[in-house]
Amino acid sequence: MLVLEGGEFMRKIKAVRAYLGKPYYIREINGVGVIFRKFSSKYEFEISGFHGEKGFSLSIWQRSPNNELLNIYTCIDSRLELKDLLGHCAFSLENLREKIQVEREDLKL
Repeated sequence: MLVLEGGEFMRKIKAVRAYLGKPYYIREINGVGVIFRKFSSKYEFEISGFHGEKGFSLSIWQRSPNNELLNIYTCIDSRLELKDLLGHCAFSLENLREKIQVEREDLKL
């Protein structure tokens, strides 16, 4: 049960979580509600920034072999920008370029 339950905060965090869909869920970390996603046993995403006007923040943690904060992205202004950034980061962390057969790729990203 989140300490910060209720009001504008919960409305906003639930709306963003619903927009992102599975496998994201709401979790309390250090008394603060965040949206969370775990990749295997090695990486985790934590999305915060549901208070105030500076946009969302994304923290990427490495949990194995030791806990280390790898990346922090801030001032993400919209849910669409957040979703695009999450997709980009997931693509890189999951090494999907090596797993997906590319038939044509004229535009290098």
